[in-house]
Formats: sequence, C-alpha cells, structure tokens
Amino acid sequence: MHIKRFPDPPIDKQLALLETEKPNRFTVYPATGEIEQRLDVSRWNDRPFTKALVLGEAQLAFRAFDMASLERYSNDPRYRVYFNDYMGQLSIRDEAFRDEKFPERDKVSLQTFGLGFRDKLVPHLIVYLRYLTGLSPEHQQYWMSYVVPDGVRMCPQYFQSSVLD
Repeated sequence: MHIKRFPDPPIDKQLALLETEKPNRFTVYPATGEIEQRLDVSRWNDRPFTKALVLGEAQLAFRAFDMASLERYSNDPRYRVYFNDYMGQLSIRDEAFRDEKFPERDKVSLQTFGLGFRDKLVPHLIVYLRYLTGLSPEHQQYWMSYVVPDGVRMCPQYFQSSVLD
C-alpha cells in the first residue's frame, strides 16, 4: 500500500512522466470523482479533514487557519501549546490524558503545525492533513471553523524542517 504524500503535479507534467519514466518509478492514484462513485464518503462528513484524505488529497497537503484557532488550547491549562519561530506542537497534558473524567473527544494533539503567510504580512497557522485527521470529529469541526481561503504560503523554514530534514 502506498501513501500519497504530496499533492499531484500539474497534468502536463504527469503526462510527460508517463512517457519518460519506467512504470515502477511512479504510483497512480484514483481521481476524486472515481472515489466518490465507488465509496459512500458521507460517513466522514463529521470529519472534514479525514474526508479530504479519503477523497485522495495528499497526506502533506495543508490547511491554513486563523491564528485564533490556538486560543482555545492556549487558555486551557490541560493543554500544552508550544510555538516558536515558524513551528509548534499542541498536546493534551499527561494529567488530563490519564483523567478518566476528561472526555476522550478532547484528548487531542497535533504533532506539528507551522507558520504561513498571506501577502507576506498576514500570519496564519498551517497544519498538514495527516495530523488534522488524528483529531476527534468535534475538534475537526472546531478547526474547520477557522479555515481561511486559499492563498496562504507555507513558511519555507517550516517546510524544510518538517518535510526535508
């Protein structure tokens, strides 16, 4: 089984690769429309980021969020939020994780998130789909409410340290 790590290259580049590369040098993934025809994806409606992966988006595709999305966790002592320069982490603290009275749906973490910019000035939080899918349905809905439109570019240092290193 293969994991689709990166978004698809442009179609003209894909066609060129079919002509120049050996068949064992690339992997073909089904198109979103094909997946929708063969699979009832409505069961993931409460988990929008998981649904995006089910529909064939890449693990390392990201979503951009308003910086206020972290406020809920920063203001709650049961969570640990670390954000330094261009990257950070979010996790439930050990005491809350072990607390049987603390709801399972709120025992969440993001292994990594990074900084992105719109128009080089406006900062946004970016998170790879692979980490957003680990959130409970309730937290996926929360994060979905902070999604910002396309046009946010990932900080190059974050890409370097989270993907290339």
